[in-house]
Amino acid sequence: MFGSASLARLLICSVAVLQPLVLQLVSAHREEYSPRDRNHVAARRWRRLQEADAGAPPNLTAESTRVDIWPQIEERVTQQGGFTEVADALQAALDIAVEYNGAYGSGILRIESSDRDVGLLFAGASGNVKNNSDPSDEATTYAMPFEIASIGKMFTAAVILQLRDEGLLDLDDTIAQYLSFSNQFVRPSELSVTSEGGGFVIPASLHHYDGDIYTANLTIRELLSHTSGVVDYWELEEFWDDYEADADRYWFGVDTLIYPAEEEARFVPSDGSNFHYTDTAYVVLGLVIERIEEKKLSQVYRERIFDPLRLNSTYSQYRETRPSVKREVSRYAIEGGLGMVDMTNTLRNTAEWAGGCMASDAGDLALFLFRLLNGSLVSLESRQEMQRFDIGSPSYGLGLSKQTIETDEETVTLLGHSGYGQAFAYFSPELRVAITGSLNNNLNSANQLLEALVKALAYYNPKPINDDVIDDDPIDDDIIRLPPGNTTQAQGSNNSSNGTAAGEAGGPNKGSAKGKGARAK
Repeated sequence: MFGSASLARLLICSVAVLQPLVLQLVSAHREEYSPRDRNHVAARRWRRLQEADAGAPPNLTAESTRVDIWPQIEERVTQQGGFTEVADALQAALDIAVEYNGAYGSGILRIESSDRDVGLLFAGASGNVKNNSDPSDEATTYAMPFEIASIGKMFTAAVILQLRDEGLLDLDDTIAQYLSFSNQFVRPSELSVTSEGGGFVIPASLHHYDGDIYTANLTIRELLSHTSGVVDYWELEEFWDDYEADADRYWFGVDTLIYPAEEEARFVPSDGSNFHYTDTAYVVLGLVIERIEEKKLSQVYRERIFDPLRLNSTYSQYRETRPSVKREVSRYAIEGGLGMVDMTNTLRNTAEWAGGCMASDAGDLALFLFRLLNGSLVSLESRQEMQRFDIGSPSYGLGLSKQTIETDEETVTLLGHSGYGQAFAYFSPELRVAITGSLNNNLNSANQLLEALVKALAYYNPKPINDDVIDDDPIDDDIIRLPPGNTTQAQGSNNSSNGTAAGEAGGPNKGSAKGKGARAK
């Protein structure tokens, strides 16, 4: 338990770290690396249809979900008399973030240390699987899988770097070494194809700028780092027209490339001075992987990452059988003229492909981060390449994003990725923790939650930092994962703290903070 002085500091910290500092739809950092244009285009289309009285459903808007939560924090702290345990503060942060969602979208959060003697710090959930306003709906638990969207770009980047480590490609190779180009491009859905990508011929005009064509000269590095200038198909209303027209359409990878091929690129492939986030680049990378491996991309993910790491809840959606019997949490978004929709298990999501058409759970994502950034999934040299934040954007390397959060004691770095629908998977080398989960609603902002969590963790866990944690391979036993059976599930109410677990929150010198639900043993 905390003393009176510590309790006072805890109350102040809990209030301070949970205050929303950014209330716009997309934060400045997220504008640099997340699929923000998909948000903007979809919302713009929806508003235009409403104004035209074209039958757009009267669902939630960005404006209606962006409410000030600060008065709610004050009221909650007053009613509860302050948070007496760190797990309560972490759970409250998640609960408040989920309240942004209204009826649509529950939250899942896991915080796990890479230190063997610490292990699982917190695992919790908030809301219901499908509808937070329906008391009969199943409550979300922290072990449930969810769609991870662009977090999947880290998996694609990891495979590319493994191929580099094996000498099968070089980051400065051009795509002309692996793919062919055509001015009479035929959509693969009109052909008989066996690959998920749809073949290895892409539109010759995929990258054209000011009358010149640069497609064949695009490099693997430029595609990984979003410095190619290729247009993101999620920005284009012509793509959205077709995407929304048929929810049951299966999209091959190259199906999406015809849309950016008809648009002028954002800039000439750069020397690192320009940056434009684009899923199109990762579709091309998926084709390169299939060409080199001579296998479907989903099979490559499974053989190289999912099975070796024992990611038992992670799979390529629509392209392989779901491995988990657990119910997947619904993921909501405003989708253009469709209003607020449940995107889960909708076949048209195959359009995401190598850019992030996957589902996983928070535990699998934590283990993947540990192995990618601290372990042996890729070589030390490849990890260093991933973390080159000196090209394109200071917040994006090769399939890996970076953000920093200022606390009272230090600057905390988060390395990882976010995903459409506000999924998140980050590792902090300073705190030595993975923070994974999702808010499952694209109108929310996971950055507000992440900032609150990081400040709370930094406050309670100021321990010596190994500055070389990312660059040095720890022994296998230092990359831990809580074995099955070491946590039990405590069912909470429909609208808060579902299946909370907490372990030692302060490390060896800070005592323990016990959560409201089950504890890590």
